[in-house]
Amino acid sequence: MNKLVNVLKSNFYIFFVLIISFIGFNIILFNLPNLSDIFNFETFLFLTLSIVASNSLITFKSGLKMTLNAPITIFLLLTLNMNQTLFIGSLGVFSFVIFHYQKKSKIFFNLSQYAISIYLSGTFLYHHYDGNMTLPEDFIYIIPAILIFEITNRILISISVSARSGRPIKQIFITGIKETQVGIPLYLANGLIMNICYRAYSFWGVAIVIIPLFSVNWLLQVSNKADQHKEDSHICPLTTLKNRRCLDEWQNQQFSEIILKNHNFSFAMIDIDNFKPINDHYGHKIGDQVLEELGSLFKEIVKETELIYRYGGEEFLIFFPSLQLEEANNVIERLHNAVRQHSFTDNQITITFSTGIASLDTELLNDNNANIGNEMIRRADMAMYDAKKSGKNQTKFYEC
Repeated sequence: MNKLVNVLKSNFYIFFVLIISFIGFNIILFNLPNLSDIFNFETFLFLTLSIVASNSLITFKSGLKMTLNAPITIFLLLTLNMNQTLFIGSLGVFSFVIFHYQKKSKIFFNLSQYAISIYLSGTFLYHHYDGNMTLPEDFIYIIPAILIFEITNRILISISVSARSGRPIKQIFITGIKETQVGIPLYLANGLIMNICYRAYSFWGVAIVIIPLFSVNWLLQVSNKADQHKEDSHICPLTTLKNRRCLDEWQNQQFSEIILKNHNFSFAMIDIDNFKPINDHYGHKIGDQVLEELGSLFKEIVKETELIYRYGGEEFLIFFPSLQLEEANNVIERLHNAVRQHSFTDNQITITFSTGIASLDTELLNDNNANIGNEMIRRADMAMYDAKKSGKNQTKFYEC
């Protein structure tokens, strides 16, 4: 029995995809539209719109992908019937998977996820809604139908990503909502507005909405790329730690608030011992590999609340927001132990590092002319050089 449970846990992603694919494909097969509903000019235009919308892609930092498929789906549900919506929307999703995924196995899950979301949303909507929109009365049915579609879609995606990556479902779900909180209300509202304009002005009404809808999509893409560019500029590409530019901005924008709320913190300056001979003897490629592996070790041990930066060259700076000297030193000792036990570059190299730690004191806090952040970094740096002079591979505290 226990063996069966372990097998199910380890293969949950495969089982989940298979179950969703089975359910989704049955929904699509049992809800195929009549041929007369497929081979007409209106279906052709809506299908073209669905394919274009499904391939208008935004990728967020978490890896979540969002297209214009959602507003078009809402529009189709309100304008056509469920069978036509499933057929047209499924072909749009199919085109997206073909153009954007290398693994064609995802076709089954993405089509099925879409079909289930549409089926649940449409079943609720058509139980109350006769297709003749009367506002504001029909909002009672339309808004819940939209929410059912979006929430079902997100839950299925979150479970899939969680099963594949091991991250908590709740975290993935909430991250997705946070990242798309600007776009989703605009997108879904446009699906409703598109239907109203279509009833009044036929395809010209759809065009009136499509232009600003694609404009919003473009603006979100630009904003997302700008955020990604800014984040990339704050990350050391070699160690994937925050860099000196990020440190400077953090000091200028957030450090003063930290001082007002908390007087119990420390800085630690770390410098790899004898790093130049490593570069000279093994080459810069091996030296870079050492830095990369060291950065990974640091991220494993240093908490997310404790900020770590690649200060420059082979130097690293850690900010401990609630630790004094001895407590910060305990973390540094764990780093020393991890470095001693780690096999750098496949056992070719053994490294050590020297550390200086400085904690905030009352005299510095009461000095109105002092730049506390820069002064504490200077003090940690001085203590680190003291550790170097005293024989390296050790930690020194700053003493006034």
